[in-house]
Amino acid sequence: MTFWFLLAAVAVLFLYMRLEAGWLKVEHITVSNRIGMKLAVISDLHPSFCRISPDAAKDVMEREKPDLFLFLGDALDKPDHVVKAAAWLGRCAGGIPAFAVPGNHDDKFFAKNAGSREAFTLALLKEGIRLVSDEQFLFVKGTQRLMLTALDDLPHAQAPIKLTALDDLPHTQAPIKLTALADLPHVQAPTRMPGEAAIEEFAFHLVFTHNPQRIAELSEGYADFAVAGHFHGGQIWMPFGLEFHLFRREPLGRTGVRRGLHRVNGIPVYLTRGIGNVMFPLRLGARPEITIINL
Repeated sequence: MTFWFLLAAVAVLFLYMRLEAGWLKVEHITVSNRIGMKLAVISDLHPSFCRISPDAAKDVMEREKPDLFLFLGDALDKPDHVVKAAAWLGRCAGGIPAFAVPGNHDDKFFAKNAGSREAFTLALLKEGIRLVSDEQFLFVKGTQRLMLTALDDLPHAQAPIKLTALDDLPHTQAPIKLTALADLPHVQAPTRMPGEAAIEEFAFHLVFTHNPQRIAELSEGYADFAVAGHFHGGQIWMPFGLEFHLFRREPLGRTGVRRGLHRVNGIPVYLTRGIGNVMFPLRLGARPEITIINL
């Protein structure tokens, strides 16, 4: 009798975890009213185990009407994901300005599959999304300018000599490119580096990256705000944060910086739980998330 009771309890638990993996939640974060912009953020798509449809994500975008869409990486694990993930993200973005940074799964995929980075970049461009990596640019809405710093998950060995003005990025030992992205009317090259005195060219500086550990490597107060993903909010809750001690190596996760709002090096940071899943389409205590950030 006890055996069958336990078996039934386990079955119910797995059924709930399966359902939670498809139970999308929209989180609203108000950071500032300084520039009057709304951002939509999604991370960790993992198409093989994502239980959220692009139509469901698009419904959120149409309802929220963000000015900018940021994808924080982890879209690729298999060759067919190049087109599949780009189409999913394109459907979600729906034509609004959109940028994506690579995650650790993407960088591993690029390293193992020659030409895949270029293929994914092109696939995203066809969907109106720009893949950016260790770059800075200004997003413009009316008279307001938002400085965006996009940090890749991994360093690039082929990168040129770093800019000493940005030597507070020890992880990459590479420059952040000041990119005009001239074919995008809402984007401009910044005219002054963050950290210089009397910065008047932009109203807010936001860093977006896949792994929150990158934020821990920035200098004190480097940006006004940062967003990251990678941890999935734990994906499957375990007592005492065991999932971060057993399966994650990043120091931040082990010290409790795992999801939601935190402050790292004087920088307010929001960690999204992501929208997809790794290993299996199950979640527990970490519903998939689209984050809406008001600036």
